[in-house]
Amino acid sequence: MNWSSVTLLVKRQFKEHRKLYLIALTLLVGLLAFMFLLIHNWRDSFTGAVENGVFLIGLFLSGGLFTNTMFKEFSSKSEGIWLLNMPATSFEKVLAAVLLSSLGFLMVYACVFLIVDELYLILTQQDRSAFDLFRNGFHEFIFIYLIFNGLVLLGRVTFVKYSLLKTMVLII
Repeated sequence: MNWSSVTLLVKRQFKEHRKLYLIALTLLVGLLAFMFLLIHNWRDSFTGAVENGVFLIGLFLSGGLFTNTMFKEFSSKSEGIWLLNMPATSFEKVLAAVLLSSLGFLMVYACVFLIVDELYLILTQQDRSAFDLFRNGFHEFIFIYLIFNGLVLLGRVTFVKYSLLKTMVLII
């Protein structure tokens, strides 16, 4: 395994899909802001750690959609052959996709969530809430997300058309 090949594969993914990723990042900020707005509007209806719920809903929705963009070249035979003929081993291609879609996305999502959460607290003039990823075993959901992410990535490679929908049906 050559780490420079994995790094080049990740850079290639960013270069080829940078517009999509910028639009998705903007959409992610909007989605999180919208969920916080809903919670603020009906704050009397929600009790407990609602930030944890927003974190998980956003993570699984956006993470599943982002992971589904990996290996989308396999949807078309000509692009799939191009991907297979890239000068990197299959393991390096899969490793680059897994690192980018699981760990990379998780870090970006956590940063975006914390920024939007902080803006929400400032705009609503609320005290700092007790969002703690490691309280009450909440971090276990991160491991569940990583398994979910792997299943979505496997579904993306397995199914040519409607891969996310077919994968969700199989998971459920």
